[in-house]
Amino acid sequence: MVQIVSIPNYRWQPFPSRLRRLPGALEEAELMVFEPAIGPFDWGERRWRNPKEGCRLNKRVTLFTLPCAVSVTEDYETRAPGECKRISAFIRSALTQYGWEAPLLWCGSPACAGFFGDIPHSGLIYDCDRSWDGLAPGEWEAALCDGADVVFAASPFLEEQLSPLCHNLALVPNGFDDALFAPSIGDGLRTPHDLADIPHPIFGMLGSCGEGTNLAPLIYAAKAQPDWSFVLAGGVSRYNPDFNALAQLPNVHVLGKKSYVSLPHYLGHFDVCLSLPVSDGSESVLPETFYACLQTGRPIVTLTAGPELDQYGDVVYPAHFDIEFLDACRRALAETGETLPRIRRTYAGEASWSERLAQCRRILHGTALL
Repeated sequence: MVQIVSIPNYRWQPFPSRLRRLPGALEEAELMVFEPAIGPFDWGERRWRNPKEGCRLNKRVTLFTLPCAVSVTEDYETRAPGECKRISAFIRSALTQYGWEAPLLWCGSPACAGFFGDIPHSGLIYDCDRSWDGLAPGEWEAALCDGADVVFAASPFLEEQLSPLCHNLALVPNGFDDALFAPSIGDGLRTPHDLADIPHPIFGMLGSCGEGTNLAPLIYAAKAQPDWSFVLAGGVSRYNPDFNALAQLPNVHVLGKKSYVSLPHYLGHFDVCLSLPVSDGSESVLPETFYACLQTGRPIVTLTAGPELDQYGDVVYPAHFDIEFLDACRRALAETGETLPRIRRTYAGEASWSERLAQCRRILHGTALL
């Protein structure tokens, strides 16, 4: 069995994230995950679960939490070397404890550039699923790309950004759980209690809106069409500048964070799906929920603008500003026929996590890393 050490840029999630799908779903691999000591934006937090012993999640996956983070503040040149030594020593100790000698490293953060060389390994993969501009020094990512045997880019934008730095680059976008979201296209779906009294047509979005999410076009459309319902099946940050204006609209319904397994029930009751960029560095990567929307076959209105949408330009309704967003919503609601829904479902069939995993497996076998 192949031994893989995964060092992601976010903590282990209860829902099937990219980390749990790639590489966590590789059945031929045993996985040791070292999640960061802090979240990607919670720079003041200093908590970790098991600083000395790993938590056995199942027979193939053991989870550790790193004892510290690598500084990204202005004094990183002074602090980072010591932190990197502490991290590499921690990982080497865990490898010794479990009798691992030279595992495959699967890195998700440029910070790994400071310590991967001190960890015995048989190969190195850099899985880039977000833009790190402003969050990490550029030389960190360049060094990691230079040392990697394979670099996975999660979007065409990242692929273009990383191509000058890499000698072996592959585009591996996000995927979605097609089995979980399959009920969203059928009849007889349970109506969530907080959707029961909301009138149609429903323009709905799955997922939370952060501080930087542009909600102004949605507010404009909600005011222009008071007979439409806008549903956000997720939270909205109170620090978003449009939070108060959004809360005052009677036809906008912010339902709060939802469990992962309940998402198909909400998606199945949307007449039009909305895709809004989160503006946290990952907006250049299409989220899992976008592909789930494709699987329903229903129209999708998006404020995301970039090369990641080029492949789907024939089946989405793109918008960039208020009036254009309202017009896109009107055109989406008026959509008829089965041609576009059929094409959307075809695209979704190519974007399941099982397809993405098969792609990764082919690449890794081709480079003798598996």
